Amino acid sequence: ALASARLIGASLATGVREEMLARRGATLATMPGAPQVRERVWYNPDMDSAVFMVPGLIGLVLQFQATLLTASAVVRERERGTIEQLIVTPIRPYELMVGKILPYAVVE
Repeated sequence: ALASARLIGASLATGVREEMLARRGATLATMPGAPQVRERVWYNPDMDSAVFMVPGLIGLVLQFQATLLTASAVVRERERGTIEQLIVTPIRPYELMVGKILPYAVVE
């Protein structure tokens, strides 16, 4: 995948370079001092996969945990029999769910 990304980037850069030279009426052969295309990775220059994977996995775990905690809160209300009291209150169902989801989303 990395080789494909490099190839696509180099191809686009070469196209831009040739277009800039064409505007000046030159080509790569006629202009010896033409700019060269070199890639430079600013973040994670060693291309270590852990640097890419670990933050993504942390995000997935936090998202899963927020979903699981919200579901367990609703189930707990149902088991205790207090969800019926919440349902008869003058709030809309989506407001009830937002009230259950929001605390866990804010904590995460």
